[in-house]
Amino acid sequence: MKSFKKSILALGLALGVMAGMGGAAVYAANIPQTQTGALAGVSVMGNSNITYSKGTAYTTCGGYGGSVSVTSKYIYCNTSTGAPTTLRNGAGDSRSAGVGFSAPNGSKSLSISSSHNFYYSGQSWSANTYDDKE
Repeated sequence: MKSFKKSILALGLALGVMAGMGGAAVYAANIPQTQTGALAGVSVMGNSNITYSKGTAYTTCGGYGGSVSVTSKYIYCNTSTGAPTTLRNGAGDSRSAGVGFSAPNGSKSLSISSSHNFYYSGQSWSANTYDDKE
């Protein structure tokens, strides 16, 4: 039963990522938890992380004058029924943007997938991150 749930979750996540990326075939297993980069010498990092009952994601840059954003999808399930619930949230700011999620009592985290963006000096950087619980 556990592998069936993981298969359904992986399929749903893959379809969601593909839809969000215009149909590009990207599988969650190939998406890292942390991505880094730089624009015009300014560093940027995006990260997604979950614990048993919480999920967080952020995008941060090492300079002034740009803007960052993060958009995340967090999935948790009821531990009694196995019914999944999906939450979405996003944030943007000049240097650091983050979102947080909490699973209600009687539930546990399954996964978080995020899109990160950084705009600086007329250039843009984007990346995707993912984390899940076994």
